[in-house]
Amino acid sequence: MVSQANEKALSRLNRSAPRCIQISNAAKP
Repeated sequence: MVSQANEKALSRLNRSAPRCIQISNAAKP
């Protein structure tokens, strides 16, 4: 179902988002 695919995509984004935020924060002086 489309909803399941969307939930999987959102879960992936939610998992990867914190890493991107940590990396961007670490890059800041």
